Amino acid sequence: MTSISANELLWYKRRAMRIVRFAPLLALVLAACGGGAAPASSPSNAVPASPSVAASAKPAAAASTSAAASAKPAGSASAKPAASAAASGAAAAKPGAGDHVKVGTGPAVGSAGFFIGIDRGYFKDQGIDVEVVPFAGAAEMATPLAADQLDVINADPSTAFLNAIGRGIGIKFVADGGHTTKGHSSAAFLVRKDLIDSGAIKDYPDLKGKKINAVLKGSLVDMWANRILAKGGLKPADAELQYIPFPDSIGAMGNKALDAGMNVEPLTTSAVDKGVAVRWKGIDEIFGDLQNTVIMYSASFISQRPDVGKRFMVGYLHGVRDYMDAFENNKDRDAIVSILTKNTSVKDPALYSRMSMPVFDRNGAMLPASMKNMQQWWVDNGYVKTPVDIDKAIDMSFAGYAVGKLGKA
Repeated sequence: MTSISANELLWYKRRAMRIVRFAPLLALVLAACGGGAAPASSPSNAVPASPSVAASAKPAAAASTSAAASAKPAGSASAKPAASAAASGAAAAKPGAGDHVKVGTGPAVGSAGFFIGIDRGYFKDQGIDVEVVPFAGAAEMATPLAADQLDVINADPSTAFLNAIGRGIGIKFVADGGHTTKGHSSAAFLVRKDLIDSGAIKDYPDLKGKKINAVLKGSLVDMWANRILAKGGLKPADAELQYIPFPDSIGAMGNKALDAGMNVEPLTTSAVDKGVAVRWKGIDEIFGDLQNTVIMYSASFISQRPDVGKRFMVGYLHGVRDYMDAFENNKDRDAIVSILTKNTSVKDPALYSRMSMPVFDRNGAMLPASMKNMQQWWVDNGYVKTPVDIDKAIDMSFAGYAVGKLGKA
Protein backbone atom coordinates (compact mmCIF):
# COMPACT_ATOMS: atom_id res chain seq x y z
CA MET A 1 0.00 0.00 0.00
CA THR A 2 1.42 3.39 -0.97
CA SER A 3 1.29 6.42 1.31
CA ILE A 4 -0.81 9.33 0.14
CA SER A 5 1.04 12.60 -0.36
CA ALA A 6 -0.11 16.04 0.72
CA ASN A 7 -0.76 16.88 -2.94
CA GLU A 8 -2.96 13.81 -3.36
CA LEU A 9 -4.97 14.67 -0.26
CA LEU A 10 -5.41 18.19 -1.62
CA TRP A 11 -6.71 16.64 -4.87
CA TYR A 12 -9.37 14.73 -2.91
CA LYS A 13 -10.43 17.88 -1.08
CA ARG A 14 -10.62 19.93 -4.27
CA ARG A 15 -12.65 17.21 -5.97
CA ALA A 16 -15.09 17.20 -3.05
CA MET A 17 -15.55 20.93 -3.49
CA ARG A 18 -16.21 20.47 -7.22
CA ILE A 19 -18.93 17.94 -6.42
CA VAL A 20 -20.52 20.46 -4.09
CA ARG A 21 -20.16 23.37 -6.56
CA PHE A 22 -21.97 21.61 -9.39
CA ALA A 23 -24.58 19.81 -7.26
CA PRO A 24 -27.31 22.51 -7.62
CA LEU A 25 -27.06 22.50 -11.43
CA LEU A 26 -27.12 18.71 -11.55
CA ALA A 27 -30.16 18.65 -9.28
CA LEU A 28 -32.01 21.03 -11.60
CA VAL A 29 -31.26 18.71 -14.50
CA LEU A 30 -32.58 15.75 -12.50
CA ALA A 31 -35.70 17.69 -11.57
CA ALA A 32 -36.32 18.70 -15.18
CA CYS A 33 -36.12 15.07 -16.19
CA GLY A 34 -38.56 14.09 -13.45
CA GLY A 35 -35.83 12.33 -11.49
CA GLY A 36 -35.00 12.42 -7.83
CA ALA A 37 -32.99 10.74 -5.15
CA ALA A 38 -32.11 7.12 -5.67
CA PRO A 39 -34.63 4.74 -4.10
CA ALA A 40 -33.95 3.46 -0.61
CA SER A 41 -31.91 0.33 -0.65
CA SER A 42 -31.08 -2.18 0.57
CA PRO A 43 -28.40 -3.56 -0.16
CA SER A 44 -30.90 -3.65 1.31
CA ASN A 45 -32.51 -0.66 1.08
CA ALA A 46 -28.59 -0.67 1.54
CA VAL A 47 -28.02 -2.00 -1.95
CA PRO A 48 -28.40 1.22 -4.11
CA ALA A 49 -26.05 2.75 -1.80
CA SER A 50 -23.26 1.54 -4.04
CA PRO A 51 -20.88 3.09 -6.58
CA SER A 52 -22.07 0.65 -7.82
CA VAL A 53 -25.71 1.30 -7.92
CA ALA A 54 -25.71 5.04 -7.90
CA ALA A 55 -22.43 6.29 -9.27
CA SER A 56 -24.16 9.06 -11.16
CA ALA A 57 -26.37 10.13 -8.25
CA LYS A 58 -25.59 13.53 -6.73
CA PRO A 59 -25.92 14.83 -3.18
CA ALA A 60 -29.63 14.80 -2.44
CA ALA A 61 -29.44 18.11 -0.66
CA ALA A 62 -28.94 19.92 -3.95
CA ALA A 63 -32.53 19.32 -5.00
CA SER A 64 -33.86 22.65 -3.76
CA THR A 65 -33.92 24.89 -0.75
CA SER A 66 -37.26 23.48 0.35
CA ALA A 67 -36.21 19.90 -0.27
CA ALA A 68 -33.09 20.40 1.78
CA ALA A 69 -35.13 21.84 4.61
CA SER A 70 -37.37 18.78 4.65
CA ALA A 71 -34.41 16.40 4.57
CA LYS A 72 -33.76 16.66 8.32
CA PRO A 73 -34.33 13.35 10.07
CA ALA A 74 -36.55 13.65 13.14
CA GLY A 75 -34.56 14.56 16.21
CA SER A 76 -31.66 16.08 14.24
CA ALA A 77 -31.89 19.82 14.50
CA SER A 78 -28.54 20.21 12.80
CA ALA A 79 -29.14 18.35 9.52
CA LYS A 80 -27.89 20.41 6.54
CA PRO A 81 -27.63 20.05 2.78
CA ALA A 82 -24.53 18.23 1.62
CA ALA A 83 -23.19 21.36 -0.07
CA SER A 84 -23.03 23.50 3.04
CA ALA A 85 -21.69 20.58 5.05
CA ALA A 86 -18.76 19.94 2.76
CA ALA A 87 -17.99 23.65 2.48
CA SER A 88 -17.90 24.12 6.24
CA GLY A 89 -15.26 21.42 6.78
CA ALA A 90 -15.26 18.41 9.06
CA ALA A 91 -13.81 20.26 12.04
CA ALA A 92 -16.73 22.68 12.46
CA ALA A 93 -18.73 22.25 15.66
CA LYS A 94 -21.68 24.12 17.04
CA PRO A 95 -21.08 26.23 20.16
CA GLY A 96 -22.69 24.62 23.16
CA ALA A 97 -23.46 21.40 21.27
CA GLY A 98 -22.04 17.97 21.97
CA ASP A 99 -19.23 16.47 19.93
CA HIS A 100 -20.23 17.22 16.35
CA VAL A 101 -20.33 14.26 13.92
CA LYS A 102 -21.17 14.51 10.23
CA VAL A 103 -22.93 11.44 8.90
CA GLY A 104 -23.39 10.87 5.17
CA THR A 105 -26.38 8.76 4.20
CA GLY A 106 -29.39 8.52 1.93
CA PRO A 107 -33.09 8.21 2.87
CA ALA A 108 -32.75 4.44 3.05
CA VAL A 109 -34.12 1.89 5.50
CA GLY A 110 -30.57 0.53 5.51
CA SER A 111 -29.61 3.57 7.62
CA ALA A 112 -32.21 2.77 10.27
CA GLY A 113 -29.59 2.67 13.02
CA PHE A 114 -28.75 6.33 12.41
CA PHE A 115 -32.36 7.51 12.26
CA ILE A 116 -33.50 5.57 15.31
CA GLY A 117 -30.45 6.65 17.29
CA ILE A 118 -31.18 10.30 16.46
CA ASP A 119 -34.92 10.12 17.09
CA ARG A 120 -34.59 8.33 20.42
CA GLY A 121 -31.71 10.47 21.67
CA TYR A 122 -29.15 7.68 21.82
CA PHE A 123 -26.42 9.84 20.28
CA LYS A 124 -27.28 12.77 22.54
CA ASP A 125 -27.02 10.42 25.51
CA GLN A 126 -23.41 9.88 24.40
CA GLY A 127 -22.75 13.62 24.17
CA ILE A 128 -22.88 13.62 20.38
CA ASP A 129 -24.59 16.09 18.06
CA VAL A 130 -25.26 14.29 14.76
CA GLU A 131 -25.46 16.28 11.56
CA VAL A 132 -27.02 14.22 8.78
CA VAL A 133 -25.61 15.12 5.36
CA PRO A 134 -28.05 13.67 2.80
CA PHE A 135 -26.76 12.06 -0.39
CA ALA A 136 -28.62 10.28 -3.18
CA GLY A 137 -25.94 7.66 -3.74
CA ALA A 138 -22.99 6.07 -1.95
CA ALA A 139 -20.38 6.79 -4.62
CA GLU A 140 -20.75 10.51 -4.08
CA MET A 141 -19.78 10.03 -0.43
CA ALA A 142 -16.37 8.57 -1.30
CA THR A 143 -14.51 11.80 -2.04
CA PRO A 144 -15.91 13.80 0.92
CA LEU A 145 -15.08 10.87 3.24
CA ALA A 146 -11.55 10.60 1.83
CA ALA A 147 -11.13 14.37 2.24
CA ASP A 148 -12.30 14.21 5.88
CA GLN A 149 -15.39 16.29 5.12
CA LEU A 150 -17.60 13.51 6.44
CA ASP A 151 -16.92 11.55 9.61
CA VAL A 152 -19.20 8.53 9.15
CA ILE A 153 -21.07 6.93 6.26
CA ASN A 154 -23.04 3.77 5.51
CA ALA A 155 -22.15 2.40 2.06
CA ASP A 156 -21.09 -0.75 0.29
CA PRO A 157 -17.33 -1.44 0.49
CA SER A 158 -17.01 -1.01 -3.26
CA THR A 159 -14.53 0.25 -5.81
CA ALA A 160 -14.66 3.95 -4.90
CA PHE A 161 -13.69 3.16 -1.31
CA LEU A 162 -11.33 0.28 -2.02
CA ASN A 163 -9.38 2.40 -4.49
CA ALA A 164 -9.17 5.23 -1.93
CA ILE A 165 -7.83 2.84 0.71
CA GLY A 166 -5.43 1.44 -1.89
CA ARG A 167 -4.03 4.96 -2.34
CA GLY A 168 -3.26 5.16 1.36
CA ILE A 169 -6.38 6.94 2.64
CA GLY A 170 -7.03 5.72 6.18
CA ILE A 171 -10.74 4.93 5.81
CA LYS A 172 -11.81 1.99 7.96
CA PHE A 173 -14.76 -0.41 7.88
CA VAL A 174 -16.00 -0.33 11.48
CA ALA A 175 -19.37 -2.11 11.67
CA ASP A 176 -22.07 -3.90 9.74
CA GLY A 177 -24.28 -1.47 7.82
CA GLY A 178 -26.67 -4.16 6.58
CA HIS A 179 -26.27 -7.64 5.16
CA THR A 180 -28.13 -10.34 3.30
CA THR A 181 -29.01 -13.59 4.98
CA LYS A 182 -31.63 -16.30 4.51
CA GLY A 183 -35.07 -14.76 4.19
CA HIS A 184 -33.74 -11.21 4.31
CA SER A 185 -32.77 -9.58 1.04
CA SER A 186 -34.27 -6.38 -0.24
CA ALA A 187 -32.32 -6.89 -3.46
CA ALA A 188 -33.82 -9.44 -5.82
CA PHE A 189 -33.65 -10.71 -9.37
CA LEU A 190 -36.89 -9.89 -11.18
CA VAL A 191 -38.21 -11.56 -14.32
CA ARG A 192 -41.02 -10.26 -16.52
CA LYS A 193 -44.25 -11.92 -15.46
CA ASP A 194 -45.22 -13.03 -18.96
CA LEU A 195 -41.89 -14.86 -19.33
CA ILE A 196 -42.55 -16.72 -16.09
CA ASP A 197 -46.18 -17.48 -16.99
CA SER A 198 -45.20 -18.81 -20.41
CA GLY A 199 -42.39 -20.95 -19.01
CA ALA A 200 -39.80 -19.14 -21.11
CA ILE A 201 -37.64 -18.64 -18.02
CA LYS A 202 -37.51 -21.48 -15.52
CA ASP A 203 -33.84 -21.77 -14.63
CA TYR A 204 -30.55 -19.94 -15.05
CA PRO A 205 -29.71 -21.33 -18.53
CA ASP A 206 -32.98 -19.81 -19.81
CA LEU A 207 -31.41 -16.35 -19.40
CA LYS A 208 -29.44 -16.93 -22.59
CA GLY A 209 -30.17 -14.20 -25.14
CA LYS A 210 -32.31 -12.24 -22.68
CA LYS A 211 -32.04 -8.51 -21.96
CA ILE A 212 -30.89 -8.30 -18.36
CA ASN A 213 -30.46 -5.14 -16.29
CA ALA A 214 -27.17 -4.81 -14.40
CA VAL A 215 -27.82 -1.12 -13.50
CA LEU A 216 -24.25 0.21 -13.74
CA LYS A 217 -21.14 -1.25 -15.31
CA GLY A 218 -18.57 -2.32 -12.74
CA SER A 219 -21.06 -2.06 -9.88
CA LEU A 220 -22.00 -4.52 -7.18
CA VAL A 221 -25.19 -5.22 -9.15
CA ASP A 222 -23.17 -5.76 -12.33
CA MET A 223 -21.13 -8.33 -10.41
CA TRP A 224 -24.31 -10.09 -9.31
CA ALA A 225 -25.69 -10.13 -12.86
CA ASN A 226 -22.48 -11.64 -14.23
CA ARG A 227 -22.39 -14.29 -11.53
CA ILE A 228 -26.06 -15.13 -12.05
CA LEU A 229 -25.34 -15.80 -15.72
CA ALA A 230 -22.40 -17.98 -14.70
CA LYS A 231 -24.78 -20.15 -12.65
CA GLY A 232 -26.41 -21.07 -15.96
CA GLY A 233 -23.08 -21.75 -17.62
CA LEU A 234 -23.41 -18.45 -19.49
CA LYS A 235 -20.95 -15.67 -20.20
CA PRO A 236 -21.86 -11.96 -20.34
CA ALA A 237 -21.81 -12.15 -24.14
CA ASP A 238 -24.52 -14.84 -24.02
CA ALA A 239 -27.06 -12.25 -22.81
CA GLU A 240 -27.74 -8.60 -23.52
CA LEU A 241 -26.66 -6.76 -20.41
CA GLN A 242 -28.40 -3.42 -20.01
CA TYR A 243 -27.45 -0.57 -17.68
CA ILE A 244 -30.66 1.16 -16.62
CA PRO A 245 -31.40 2.90 -13.27
CA PHE A 246 -33.60 0.90 -10.89
CA PRO A 247 -36.76 3.05 -11.25
CA ASP A 248 -36.56 3.15 -15.06
CA SER A 249 -36.15 -0.60 -15.33
CA ILE A 250 -39.73 -1.26 -14.19
CA GLY A 251 -41.10 0.76 -17.12
CA ALA A 252 -38.68 -1.02 -19.43
CA MET A 253 -40.05 -4.37 -18.27
CA GLY A 254 -43.59 -3.07 -18.69
CA ASN A 255 -43.01 -2.25 -22.37
CA LYS A 256 -40.98 -5.47 -22.87
CA ALA A 257 -37.72 -3.66 -23.60
CA LEU A 258 -36.19 -5.57 -20.68
CA ASP A 259 -36.61 -9.22 -19.74
CA ALA A 260 -35.08 -9.48 -16.29
CA GLY A 261 -32.70 -7.82 -13.87
CA MET A 262 -31.84 -6.71 -10.37
CA ASN A 263 -34.01 -4.39 -8.33
CA VAL A 264 -34.47 -3.30 -4.73
CA GLU A 265 -37.23 -2.54 -2.28
CA PRO A 266 -39.66 -0.84 -2.37
CA LEU A 267 -39.47 -0.95 -6.19
CA THR A 268 -39.51 -4.75 -6.21
CA THR A 269 -42.82 -4.87 -4.33
CA SER A 270 -44.20 -2.15 -6.61
CA ALA A 271 -43.26 -4.11 -9.76
CA VAL A 272 -44.92 -7.24 -8.38
CA ASP A 273 -48.06 -5.32 -7.37
CA LYS A 274 -48.37 -3.88 -10.87
CA GLY A 275 -48.12 -7.34 -12.43
CA VAL A 276 -45.03 -6.30 -14.38
CA ALA A 277 -42.56 -8.72 -12.84
CA VAL A 278 -42.10 -11.69 -10.56
CA ARG A 279 -39.61 -11.69 -7.70
CA TRP A 280 -37.85 -14.72 -9.13
CA LYS A 281 -35.11 -15.08 -6.54
CA GLY A 282 -33.82 -12.98 -3.67
CA ILE A 283 -30.08 -12.36 -3.54
CA ASP A 284 -30.04 -14.50 -0.39
CA GLU A 285 -31.43 -17.44 -2.39
CA ILE A 286 -28.83 -16.97 -5.12
CA PHE A 287 -25.67 -16.24 -3.15
CA GLY A 288 -26.37 -16.90 0.53
CA ASP A 289 -24.98 -14.57 3.18
CA LEU A 290 -23.48 -11.36 1.77
CA GLN A 291 -22.13 -8.12 3.17
CA ASN A 292 -24.12 -5.33 1.59
CA THR A 293 -23.02 -2.13 3.32
CA VAL A 294 -20.68 -1.21 6.12
CA ILE A 295 -20.27 1.72 8.48
CA MET A 296 -17.09 3.58 7.53
CA TYR A 297 -15.13 6.14 9.54
CA SER A 298 -12.88 8.75 7.95
CA ALA A 299 -9.14 8.77 8.65
CA SER A 300 -9.21 11.93 10.77
CA PHE A 301 -12.24 10.79 12.76
CA ILE A 302 -10.33 7.65 13.74
CA SER A 303 -6.97 9.28 14.41
CA GLN A 304 -8.07 12.56 15.98
CA ARG A 305 -11.35 11.70 17.73
CA PRO A 306 -11.34 7.97 18.55
CA ASP A 307 -13.28 8.51 21.79
CA VAL A 308 -16.08 10.22 19.83
CA GLY A 309 -16.03 7.33 17.37
CA LYS A 310 -16.51 4.87 20.22
CA ARG A 311 -19.41 6.79 21.72
CA PHE A 312 -21.00 7.25 18.29
CA MET A 313 -20.96 3.48 17.85
CA VAL A 314 -22.83 3.02 21.14
CA GLY A 315 -25.64 5.22 19.82
CA TYR A 316 -25.65 3.50 16.44
CA LEU A 317 -25.77 -0.07 17.75
CA HIS A 318 -28.46 0.92 20.25
CA GLY A 319 -30.57 2.06 17.27
CA VAL A 320 -29.77 -1.11 15.35
CA ARG A 321 -30.90 -3.28 18.26
CA ASP A 322 -34.20 -1.40 18.48
CA TYR A 323 -34.72 -2.02 14.75
CA MET A 324 -33.96 -5.73 15.07
CA ASP A 325 -36.24 -6.04 18.11
CA ALA A 326 -39.05 -4.42 16.11
CA PHE A 327 -38.79 -6.60 13.01
CA GLU A 328 -37.63 -9.85 14.61
CA ASN A 329 -39.56 -9.77 17.87
CA ASN A 330 -42.38 -7.31 17.06
CA LYS A 331 -41.24 -5.15 19.98
CA ASP A 332 -42.35 -1.52 19.67
CA ARG A 333 -42.73 -2.11 15.94
CA ASP A 334 -45.23 0.64 15.19
CA ALA A 335 -42.99 3.23 16.82
CA ILE A 336 -39.97 2.12 14.80
CA VAL A 337 -41.99 2.12 11.57
CA SER A 338 -43.09 5.66 12.40
CA ILE A 339 -39.45 6.76 12.72
CA LEU A 340 -38.58 5.12 9.40
CA THR A 341 -41.52 6.62 7.51
CA LYS A 342 -40.44 10.07 8.71
CA ASN A 343 -36.82 9.63 7.67
CA THR A 344 -36.70 7.29 4.67
CA SER A 345 -38.19 7.21 1.19
CA VAL A 346 -40.59 4.41 2.20
CA LYS A 347 -43.53 6.51 3.41
CA ASP A 348 -46.31 3.88 3.41
CA PRO A 349 -46.35 2.07 6.79
CA ALA A 350 -48.08 -0.93 5.19
CA LEU A 351 -45.05 -1.62 3.00
CA TYR A 352 -42.95 -2.51 6.02
CA SER A 353 -45.05 -5.65 6.46
CA ARG A 354 -44.69 -6.66 2.81
CA MET A 355 -41.14 -5.76 1.82
CA SER A 356 -38.12 -7.92 2.42
CA MET A 357 -36.38 -5.92 5.13
CA PRO A 358 -32.64 -5.51 5.66
CA VAL A 359 -31.00 -7.02 8.71
CA PHE A 360 -28.08 -5.90 10.85
CA ASP A 361 -25.71 -7.62 13.22
CA ARG A 362 -26.61 -6.51 16.73
CA ASN A 363 -22.93 -6.45 17.69
CA GLY A 364 -21.74 -4.78 14.50
CA ALA A 365 -19.92 -7.85 13.15
CA MET A 366 -19.19 -7.90 9.41
CA LEU A 367 -18.65 -10.71 6.88
CA PRO A 368 -14.99 -10.40 5.80
CA ALA A 369 -15.13 -13.43 3.50
CA SER A 370 -17.97 -11.86 1.53
CA MET A 371 -16.07 -8.57 1.27
CA LYS A 372 -12.95 -10.35 0.00
CA ASN A 373 -15.01 -12.21 -2.57
CA MET A 374 -16.51 -8.96 -3.81
CA GLN A 375 -13.13 -7.29 -4.10
CA GLN A 376 -11.71 -10.22 -6.05
CA TRP A 377 -14.31 -9.77 -8.80
CA TRP A 378 -13.45 -6.09 -9.09
CA VAL A 379 -9.73 -6.93 -9.21
CA ASP A 380 -10.27 -9.64 -11.83
CA ASN A 381 -12.27 -7.24 -13.98
CA GLY A 382 -9.90 -4.29 -13.65
CA TYR A 383 -11.99 -2.03 -11.42
CA VAL A 384 -9.65 -2.24 -8.42
CA LYS A 385 -5.98 -1.78 -9.31
CA THR A 386 -4.41 -2.21 -5.87
CA PRO A 387 -6.11 -4.94 -3.82
CA VAL A 388 -6.80 -3.98 -0.22
CA ASP A 389 -6.02 -6.20 2.75
CA ILE A 390 -9.63 -6.44 3.94
CA ASP A 391 -8.62 -7.74 7.36
CA LYS A 392 -6.50 -4.63 7.93
CA ALA A 393 -9.22 -2.33 6.54
CA ILE A 394 -11.62 -3.64 9.21
CA ASP A 395 -11.40 -2.05 12.66
CA MET A 396 -13.70 -3.69 15.20
CA SER A 397 -12.44 -1.69 18.18
CA PHE A 398 -15.32 0.80 18.02
CA ALA A 399 -17.99 -1.89 17.89
CA GLY A 400 -16.13 -3.77 20.61
CA TYR A 401 -16.31 -0.73 22.85
CA ALA A 402 -20.03 -0.33 22.15
CA VAL A 403 -20.74 -3.99 22.91
CA GLY A 404 -18.85 -3.54 26.17
CA LYS A 405 -21.23 -0.74 27.10
CA LEU A 406 -24.46 -2.24 25.78
CA GLY A 407 -23.73 -5.89 26.50
CA LYS A 408 -23.27 -8.64 23.93
CA ALA A 409 -26.48 -9.40 22.06
